[in-house]
Amino acid sequence: MGLRFHRQNDLESYIDDHLELLKNSPVTFQHDDFHPSNLIFQNHRFAGVIDFGRFDWGDPWEDFFKLPKYTCMVSPYFAKGQVHGYFQDGIPDDFWPKYNLFVALNQHATLIGGIQHDRVQEMLEKIERTIDTHDFQNGGPPAWYRLQ
Repeated sequence: MGLRFHRQNDLESYIDDHLELLKNSPVTFQHDDFHPSNLIFQNHRFAGVIDFGRFDWGDPWEDFFKLPKYTCMVSPYFAKGQVHGYFQDGIPDDFWPKYNLFVALNQHATLIGGIQHDRVQEMLEKIERTIDTHDFQNGGPPAWYRLQ
């Protein structure tokens, strides 16, 4: 299609350099579309999760890759709380490099989705924002997580 996105070479280098992180990944059931739009509240309390239409099986940490795509735009603090709620005993050292790998792997699909839905420019901007707020050099936490 001849389309490229912001810092694509850097992102692809991160992917190439970190694919080995997937070698020993556990395989579990994934919602695969977990974000605020799929949460149900009743009487101001969490009542459940909907829309399991994209479920699949894979590394449980992969479910976090949509945080920058959907959740952080609604509330970066909710995204941060989602990570803290999942890792109640502290975030493992290997989480952020692996999270960054899952985010990096998704950017190509984001662009393809933009092409399919005639929203290329919007997706290119979303990809740029994601890449500029993530640490694809050192594998550390993204900017939304470092907010106070």
